[in-house]
Amino acid sequence: MIANDRPLDCNDPRIPSSPKPGIAITAAGGPLFMSGSGIDVRSAGTIDLWGSTLTGHGIGSVNFSSANARFRTVCSTGGDYAEYLPAEEALEPGDLVELDVDTGMIRRYRGNGPYIGVVSEHPVVIGNNDPAYENDPGYVLVALAGQVNVDEAMVYEEGRVVYTKDKRYRVGYRLENGKVLLK
Repeated sequence: MIANDRPLDCNDPRIPSSPKPGIAITAAGGPLFMSGSGIDVRSAGTIDLWGSTLTGHGIGSVNFSSANARFRTVCSTGGDYAEYLPAEEALEPGDLVELDVDTGMIRRYRGNGPYIGVVSEHPVVIGNNDPAYENDPGYVLVALAGQVNVDEAMVYEEGRVVYTKDKRYRVGYRLENGKVLLK
Protein backbone atom coordinates (compact mmCIF):
# COMPACT_ATOMS: atom_id res chain seq x y z
CA MET A 1 0.00 0.00 0.00
CA ILE A 2 1.82 3.07 -1.20
CA ALA A 3 1.16 6.61 -2.29
CA ASN A 4 3.26 7.39 -5.34
CA ASP A 5 5.99 5.08 -4.01
CA ARG A 6 6.19 7.12 -0.79
CA PRO A 7 5.06 5.16 2.26
CA LEU A 8 3.09 7.10 4.86
CA ASP A 9 4.98 7.60 8.11
CA CYS A 10 3.19 6.30 11.20
CA ASN A 11 3.49 9.86 12.58
CA ASP A 12 1.59 11.25 9.60
CA PRO A 13 -1.23 13.43 11.00
CA ARG A 14 -3.69 11.82 8.56
CA ILE A 15 -3.37 8.50 10.42
CA PRO A 16 -5.23 8.49 13.76
CA SER A 17 -3.15 7.53 16.79
CA SER A 18 -3.42 4.05 18.35
CA PRO A 19 -1.84 2.29 21.31
CA LYS A 20 1.17 0.85 19.45
CA PRO A 21 2.11 0.69 15.77
CA GLY A 22 1.83 -2.79 14.37
CA ILE A 23 -0.09 -5.54 12.67
CA ALA A 24 -2.30 -7.99 14.56
CA ILE A 25 -3.38 -11.15 12.78
CA THR A 26 -5.92 -13.42 14.40
CA ALA A 27 -6.54 -16.55 12.35
CA ALA A 28 -8.71 -19.50 13.28
CA GLY A 29 -8.10 -22.88 11.73
CA GLY A 30 -6.11 -21.93 8.66
CA PRO A 31 -2.77 -20.73 7.37
CA LEU A 32 -1.35 -17.27 6.81
CA PHE A 33 1.07 -17.01 3.89
CA MET A 34 3.57 -14.19 3.49
CA SER A 35 5.77 -13.98 0.42
CA GLY A 36 7.61 -11.44 -1.69
CA SER A 37 4.40 -10.71 -3.55
CA GLY A 38 1.94 -10.23 -0.71
CA ILE A 39 -0.02 -11.67 2.18
CA ASP A 40 -2.62 -14.39 1.70
CA VAL A 41 -5.01 -15.15 4.57
CA ARG A 42 -6.88 -18.41 4.04
CA SER A 43 -8.77 -18.74 7.26
CA ALA A 44 -11.49 -17.08 9.24
CA GLY A 45 -10.05 -14.29 11.30
CA THR A 46 -9.16 -10.64 11.41
CA ILE A 47 -6.21 -8.52 10.36
CA ASP A 48 -5.80 -5.14 12.02
CA LEU A 49 -3.23 -2.61 10.84
CA TRP A 50 -2.86 0.40 13.08
CA GLY A 51 -0.46 3.28 13.52
CA SER A 52 1.69 1.83 10.77
CA THR A 53 1.60 1.41 7.04
CA LEU A 54 1.83 -1.81 5.09
CA THR A 55 4.23 -0.83 2.32
CA GLY A 56 4.74 -2.65 -0.94
CA HIS A 57 6.58 -1.86 -4.14
CA GLY A 58 5.81 -3.37 -7.52
CA ILE A 59 3.03 -5.87 -7.91
CA GLY A 60 1.81 -7.28 -4.63
CA SER A 61 -1.39 -8.04 -2.88
CA VAL A 62 -3.14 -8.77 0.37
CA ASN A 63 -5.73 -11.50 -0.25
CA PHE A 64 -8.49 -12.49 2.16
CA SER A 65 -10.35 -15.72 1.51
CA SER A 66 -12.56 -15.61 4.57
CA ALA A 67 -10.89 -13.10 6.88
CA ASN A 68 -11.89 -9.60 7.85
CA ALA A 69 -9.49 -6.67 7.59
CA ARG A 70 -9.55 -3.23 9.13
CA PHE A 71 -7.19 -0.52 7.96
CA ARG A 72 -6.98 3.09 9.05
CA THR A 73 -5.39 4.17 5.76
CA VAL A 74 -5.02 2.35 2.45
CA CYS A 75 -2.83 3.99 -0.18
CA SER A 76 -2.39 2.70 -3.69
CA THR A 77 -1.40 3.82 -7.15
CA GLY A 78 -4.52 2.04 -8.46
CA GLY A 79 -7.49 4.21 -9.32
CA ASP A 80 -10.70 2.19 -9.44
CA TYR A 81 -12.94 -0.40 -7.83
CA ALA A 82 -13.22 -3.37 -10.19
CA GLU A 83 -14.88 -6.79 -10.16
CA TYR A 84 -14.11 -9.94 -12.11
CA LEU A 85 -16.97 -10.54 -14.52
CA PRO A 86 -17.44 -13.33 -17.08
CA ALA A 87 -16.64 -12.17 -20.61
CA GLU A 88 -17.78 -13.65 -23.91
CA GLU A 89 -14.90 -12.11 -25.90
CA ALA A 90 -11.36 -10.80 -25.47
CA LEU A 91 -11.36 -7.28 -24.02
CA GLU A 92 -8.69 -4.62 -23.52
CA PRO A 93 -8.17 -2.06 -20.73
CA GLY A 94 -10.23 1.04 -21.51
CA ASP A 95 -12.94 -0.84 -23.40
CA LEU A 96 -16.48 0.13 -22.40
CA VAL A 97 -18.52 -3.00 -21.73
CA GLU A 98 -22.18 -3.96 -21.74
CA LEU A 99 -24.09 -6.95 -20.45
CA ASP A 100 -25.32 -9.44 -23.00
CA VAL A 101 -28.69 -10.14 -21.40
CA ASP A 102 -29.03 -13.45 -23.27
CA THR A 103 -25.75 -14.95 -21.98
CA GLY A 104 -25.26 -13.05 -18.71
CA MET A 105 -21.70 -12.21 -19.80
CA ILE A 106 -20.05 -8.92 -20.64
CA ARG A 107 -18.79 -7.85 -24.03
CA ARG A 108 -17.47 -4.73 -25.74
CA TYR A 109 -20.15 -2.02 -25.70
CA ARG A 110 -22.28 -2.19 -28.88
CA GLY A 111 -25.44 -0.45 -27.70
CA ASN A 112 -27.40 -3.73 -27.57
CA GLY A 113 -27.32 -4.18 -23.80
CA PRO A 114 -26.99 -2.08 -20.66
CA TYR A 115 -23.66 -0.28 -20.15
CA ILE A 116 -21.80 -1.83 -17.19
CA GLY A 117 -18.36 -0.21 -16.85
CA VAL A 118 -14.84 0.02 -18.28
CA VAL A 119 -12.20 -2.72 -18.44
CA SER A 120 -9.78 -1.85 -15.63
CA GLU A 121 -6.08 -1.23 -16.02
CA HIS A 122 -4.98 -0.54 -12.40
CA PRO A 123 -7.63 -1.31 -9.76
CA VAL A 124 -7.07 -0.43 -6.12
CA VAL A 125 -9.82 -2.81 -4.93
CA ILE A 126 -10.91 -6.03 -6.64
CA GLY A 127 -14.26 -7.63 -5.87
CA ASN A 128 -15.46 -11.12 -6.83
CA ASN A 129 -11.79 -12.10 -6.59
CA ASP A 130 -11.60 -15.86 -7.05
CA PRO A 131 -7.92 -16.74 -7.62
CA ALA A 132 -9.00 -18.94 -10.54
CA TYR A 133 -10.20 -15.83 -12.42
CA GLU A 134 -6.78 -14.13 -12.48
CA ASN A 135 -5.44 -16.17 -15.41
CA ASP A 136 -8.77 -17.19 -16.93
CA PRO A 137 -9.40 -15.44 -20.27
CA GLY A 138 -13.12 -15.96 -19.64
CA TYR A 139 -13.04 -13.35 -16.85
CA VAL A 140 -12.03 -9.70 -16.97
CA LEU A 141 -11.69 -6.93 -14.38
CA VAL A 142 -14.35 -4.29 -14.95
CA ALA A 143 -14.08 -0.91 -13.21
CA LEU A 144 -17.41 0.10 -11.71
CA ALA A 145 -16.23 3.25 -9.89
CA GLY A 146 -13.14 5.41 -9.73
CA GLN A 147 -10.71 6.89 -12.26
CA VAL A 148 -9.98 5.06 -15.53
CA ASN A 149 -8.57 5.54 -18.99
CA VAL A 150 -11.13 4.90 -21.73
CA ASP A 151 -10.90 3.95 -25.39
CA GLU A 152 -11.56 7.38 -26.91
CA ALA A 153 -13.18 5.83 -30.00
CA MET A 154 -15.94 4.45 -27.76
CA VAL A 155 -17.04 7.71 -26.13
CA TYR A 156 -18.70 11.04 -26.90
CA GLU A 157 -18.05 14.16 -24.80
CA GLU A 158 -20.05 17.29 -24.06
CA GLY A 159 -17.80 19.58 -22.05
CA ARG A 160 -16.41 17.29 -19.34
CA VAL A 161 -19.34 14.86 -19.38
CA VAL A 162 -18.45 11.55 -21.06
CA TYR A 163 -21.11 9.34 -22.69
CA THR A 164 -21.15 6.12 -24.67
CA LYS A 165 -20.66 6.87 -28.38
CA ASP A 166 -24.40 6.44 -29.01
CA LYS A 167 -25.14 8.93 -26.16
CA ARG A 168 -27.42 6.43 -24.38
CA TYR A 169 -25.41 6.19 -21.14
CA ARG A 170 -23.36 8.64 -19.10
CA VAL A 171 -19.98 7.03 -18.40
CA GLY A 172 -18.60 9.74 -16.09
CA TYR A 173 -16.68 12.99 -16.07
CA ARG A 174 -13.35 13.94 -17.68
CA LEU A 175 -10.82 14.98 -15.07
CA GLU A 176 -7.91 17.39 -15.46
CA ASN A 177 -5.50 14.40 -15.53
CA GLY A 178 -7.25 13.04 -18.65
CA LYS A 179 -8.88 10.10 -16.88
CA VAL A 180 -12.62 9.58 -16.60
CA LEU A 181 -14.24 9.51 -13.16
CA LEU A 182 -16.92 6.80 -13.37
CA LYS A 183 -20.25 7.70 -11.84
